[in-house]
Amino acid sequence: MRAILALAALGATIAAWGSAHFRAGIVEDDAALEARRAAVREGFRKDPVWPEDEERTVDLLVGTRLESIGYRLRRSSPKLASALERRLLARPDDATARLVLIGYYSPFGSERDRRDHDRHARWVLEHYPGGEFSMIPGALIQPGTAGAAAALAFWREQARLHPTDPEILGNAAEYSDSQDRAFSARLFERAIALEPRRCRWRYEAGLFYSRWAGRERPPRAAALFRLAAAHLRVALALLDEKGVAASPYYRADIAEPARLAARAGRS
Repeated sequence: MRAILALAALGATIAAWGSAHFRAGIVEDDAALEARRAAVREGFRKDPVWPEDEERTVDLLVGTRLESIGYRLRRSSPKLASALERRLLARPDDATARLVLIGYYSPFGSERDRRDHDRHARWVLEHYPGGEFSMIPGALIQPGTAGAAAALAFWREQARLHPTDPEILGNAAEYSDSQDRAFSARLFERAIALEPRRCRWRYEAGLFYSRWAGRERPPRAAALFRLAAAHLRVALALLDEKGVAASPYYRADIAEPARLAARAGRS
């Protein structure tokens, strides 16, 4: 996840909302979520990592931060979950509480923890299928768990219902990556066809094909690495055309598949 590492430098922008602040303001107005977004957005504009997708990047950082707050408070504030669950009884659409609880409940913990984690993760999926909240690492329903089949079925249905929405198609493709690679490939290619000049789809598709190639043997692996490299070169060309200096993390991602394709071709 080099892309997320590239965004880490912006994390300081929202560091002010630490665990102690959240604990003190546990019943604060949900406008706090918008305040977090505004603060991160300001930092993003000063240092644009992926300028084309400002709102998605802002939501990724905000969502990941809220999830991490829940994770850190798991031991220090054992009553956090019950306080937030009570808050959700009155305001079930409170995204801030849901995102913190996703971090609080471990997807790898007890059966009850996994069940509660998936309950909130499923809510986020259903309410933000075209947004970044549904794609933060902690919100993903882990493959191989009881909720994974339902989550995959949900994304399949979303792709069927929204065949011309590239945001939903891209999220569905990313989630399905490890469970149905052929389905993911079709969705990435459809998103690219809908928005051929958007860097994000080329970049994500390139990383997807590179991961897939890593699980295959030659000559299939070489063909997939070449496909990955082709998509990533287009992503870089689009950034260069817009005058954007791509982060070194992106340039490393873009160079790697071409090198692996050459190596796989010699195997």
